Amino acid sequence: GIFLIEDVPVVPSAELKQELIEIDGRHGFLTDSQDAYQSMEISVELKLYNKSDIQKVRNVFRGSGNLILSNQEDRYYKATVINQVEFERVIRENHSVVITFKLQPHAYELKDSTTTLTTSPYTLTNKTNATSQPEITIYGTGTATLIIGNETVQIKNINDHIILDYELQE
Repeated sequence: GIFLIEDVPVVPSAELKQELIEIDGRHGFLTDSQDAYQSMEISVELKLYNKSDIQKVRNVFRGSGNLILSNQEDRYYKATVINQVEFERVIRENHSVVITFKLQPHAYELKDSTTTLTTSPYTLTNKTNATSQPEITIYGTGTATLIIGNETVQIKNINDHIILDYELQE
């Protein structure tokens, strides 16, 4: 036990990016939705048992990575530490620090969600209410047709494999 987290935060639902536009002479407002979600912030307070561990905690909580919370052990968030890790002395050797994370708007399943398709056609269904941004690897040679929702993607000249990363849009 290097540190203790007393309260694990509940991650809020991501908020839709939208602008409410008021127009003079018009009742109500118009909504301009970007069909995208905003990032979120959460803070976690750590209580440190031993002053000699301050540097270890500083080294762990810096930069970006995957954040798994004990109240949501089946998923992770892509997170970045956005504040300086500054400790304050509480009692004798005990210190505390608040770590603030900026989270991408969606959680990701921890379990391996790889599906191998060996027959065509095959239907794969998104089991969540969030827009899926999968990474799809197609192995083979020649041409493939992929239908996602109402969109048809034809991939030509596949030589061994091709990777489609919808999050990076590559």
